[in-house]
Amino acid sequence: MQPLPPLPTAASIAQRNFPVLPLPSKYAALFGTKLPRLGQWKILLYGEPGSGKSSLALKFANELAKTTGKYVLYNANEEPLESNSVNIRLKSLGIHDPRIHILDARNFDTLKSYLATGKYAYCFVDSLNNFDDVSDKEVLELTTSFPNTSFVFLSKVDNDNKPEVEKNFQHLVFAIYVTKLNIKTGEHTVFLKKSRYAPTSRQADIFAL
Repeated sequence: MQPLPPLPTAASIAQRNFPVLPLPSKYAALFGTKLPRLGQWKILLYGEPGSGKSSLALKFANELAKTTGKYVLYNANEEPLESNSVNIRLKSLGIHDPRIHILDARNFDTLKSYLATGKYAYCFVDSLNNFDDVSDKEVLELTTSFPNTSFVFLSKVDNDNKPEVEKNFQHLVFAIYVTKLNIKTGEHTVFLKKSRYAPTSRQADIFAL
């Protein structure tokens, strides 16, 4: 029987330094200063329709592509590309980075096929509720199948203004944010509910990021 290798100690692990993403301060303040450059991170973003979650996600995707130089896969299965709404949203936000690839697959295997190419460092799933053939839990478990890709999952809310995934599967993600629209003022705001990535801001105006 081979001898067991020695285990790392708490002290040795605590002293390790890991490379983190070089996000601008306004994004780092919200999403955290410890998002790893290597290794996977997982974020859940939810809100009512029109609360700004897709706009925030696209702006974050653009910042990731710009600051890291890596490819981003954005699956916009709520808005088919033929509808022109994605085109309008990208133009209004000023997003035109060629490293952001837009997919509108409602078939889960199609999304997995693109991820299996190994090309994408980041994947945005907008939304995880809109696949024709799988449960929300199966979508969240993409993180296990593709450990070299980091994920942002967007989710609709139920009658209690909470996504089912937060209630039952919040252990599958490391950070949770909720977007809200103030109808009286027109302000779109994102609020932090949970994060392991050391953010310094608990809320921000989505369109001021």
